[in-house]
Amino acid sequence: MTSSGARADFLLDLMKLIAFYETYEDVPVPERTTFTHYVLEGGDRDCRAEVDRVATALGVEARWRNGYYIASRSFGPVTYEAIFCPHLPENRQLRVTLLPGTPAEPVRAEAEVRDGPR
Repeated sequence: MTSSGARADFLLDLMKLIAFYETYEDVPVPERTTFTHYVLEGGDRDCRAEVDRVATALGVEARWRNGYYIASRSFGPVTYEAIFCPHLPENRQLRVTLLPGTPAEPVRAEAEVRDGPR
């Protein structure tokens, strides 16, 4: 779950994005966009339960798609989804690598799988 502070910050930033688009009407908006919540913490049962909880809030049923457990709902061209990848072991970590080269420094995330303590 997201902390109340992180949630408030995220919503505030969305409002700033809306204000930006309203101020700069000549800046194009994407045709479609997706907000993704990756369920990474807990065992498989807990992770599926988290996706199911989000599915209930969205008013949809979670389903398996291409090996992932997903709850997804579109609000026009904007989609919100929660995703659990069960083929990663419980002791998985998400490693984020910043790629140099642009001012925004795009992010590549990849799972680092460990075979237990070392």
